[in-house]
Amino acid sequence: GFYGAVSYTPSTDISSGFNLAGTTRTPASRLADAASPGVFRNIVQAAVVWNHRTDTVDLSTGLTYSYARGTAGSLQNPTVPESNSLSWGISATLYDAWTFGLSGTYDGFSTQRTNSSANPSSVTPYGVVASVNYVNGAWTFGGYYQHATADSLTPQSSRDTVDIAELGLSCLIDKNHNLLGMGNYTDVKLFASVYYYRFRGAQFSNVRSDQNGAVFLVGGRFSFF
Repeated sequence: GFYGAVSYTPSTDISSGFNLAGTTRTPASRLADAASPGVFRNIVQAAVVWNHRTDTVDLSTGLTYSYARGTAGSLQNPTVPESNSLSWGISATLYDAWTFGLSGTYDGFSTQRTNSSANPSSVTPYGVVASVNYVNGAWTFGGYYQHATADSLTPQSSRDTVDIAELGLSCLIDKNHNLLGMGNYTDVKLFASVYYYRFRGAQFSNVRSDQNGAVFLVGGRFSFF
């Protein structure tokens, strides 16, 4: 059936980076917000999900909407930003073996900003994610693909685009879950994956930038209780 949820956050803070001392803080006074344009206050998010389960398929689909208003603009763009984000997703599991997922996010309802007064370009960022997994005995195979794009913050009109893909597999070694004897549950799994990303955009010098790379991951997991 259906279920829903609503959340409220008084304020957020986009940190400039990782700091052991935690030097980045949300300003205590609104007078200091101009120095931290990443601060958003009074964030509201609402979601509704529908589930349907049968002997052969488990189906879930949901919709979520969030709204937030910034407290100050930046030096490059003094307009106070507003965020209106809409996301939708669906997942289906067939015969407890195949799982498919698809989701999308659209932020085109947010306050329109421009890269410069001479080169106006409305911000209409969006992203999509698709995934698939298959379970066969002790083996699990899966992968996903993600694509997102938005206007860059360079002086000239440009789009930033990122593409990410990953493939992986895992194998359950301890099928009986009793390596430590009866009365103890154990779990031993080996896994491997390959991750590829590509970013295309522009730097502030208006030079096109194209970066890509790959990451290989191999590991194991042992748990018990």
